[in-house]
Formats: sequence, structure tokens, C-alpha cells
Amino acid sequence: MRSQVLLFLMIFILFVSAKSNADLNSSVQAVERARNAIAKAETVVSQIPADSAELDYVVQLLTKTSEDWDMALSSFNDARICSEKIMKTSNESLLEDYQALFTMSKQLTETHANAVIVAASYIRLVASNNLDQLEDIRKSIQEIYQVKQLVRDNAEYTKKAIAEKYQ
Repeated sequence: MRSQVLLFLMIFILFVSAKSNADLNSSVQAVERARNAIAKAETVVSQIPADSAELDYVVQLLTKTSEDWDMALSSFNDARICSEKIMKTSNESLLEDYQALFTMSKQLTETHANAVIVAASYIRLVASNNLDQLEDIRKSIQEIYQVKQLVRDNAEYTKKAIAEKYQ
């Protein structure tokens, strides 16, 4: 009986470990796509004319994009830490908390990485003077802003709920 329990526990740990790594892979891909989008935008941003009507918005967008990139990287690091903690903990309550924090960190990572990608697309369109699609991209930026706010609210709620358990 004891060997069956140990076998079950090992299978469970392997499953959780594989799931955490697989889940982390989607965040790795999101960060990599954002990094590539930044590199592409950097190569063309200097091509935006100084008298462009979009220049002020692009400057604002670059500031927001920098904040999104920082948040994506910070959240990705948090997700990695949670993934490691998930694999090492045997306490069921801690495991649930780390899984909740892991999920929340992944959501933050991927949402902010996607915001970077859309902003970089806008910058590339302005640089190439392809102005007919800008309004659609602006709408996407506004929608992503709303999603980011929801994800941040969820993150704060999750952190607060977990912190209250240990006070």
C-alpha cells in the first residue's frame, strides 16, 4: 500500500512539474514574440517624420510600451519562481497558493507582452506611412488596456487573498 501511495505521489509530482513547464513555455513564447516586436520597431522608429501627426502618440506609446515590457519581464520572473516552488513543495495549501500565483503571473506576462506586440505594430505602421490601419490598432490598444486593468485587478485580489491566509 505504501509503495502505491509513493508511486501515485511521484506520478502527481511529475504531472504538476510537466504542466508547470508546459505552461511556462507559453509565457516564454509571449516574451520572445514581444522581444522580436521591439527589435523590429526599434529599426523603424527613426523613420517616423518629425512632423508626423502621429509622433506625439508614438512617444506616449513608447512610454507605455516600456512599462508593459518591464511588467512582462517582472511577471515572467515571478512565474518562473512560482514554477520552481510548485515543483519543490509538498504542502497542499502552499501548492494551491503557488499555482494561483503562477497562473496570475503568467496572465500578467502574456497580457503585457501582447500589449508590447500591438504597440510595436502601431509604430511600424506609422514608420511605413501605412496610416489606413492605425484606427484599428488604436482600438486594439484601448481594448488591451482594459484587459490589462482586469488582469492587474485580478492579480491584486489574488495576492491579497493569499496574504490574508498567512496573517
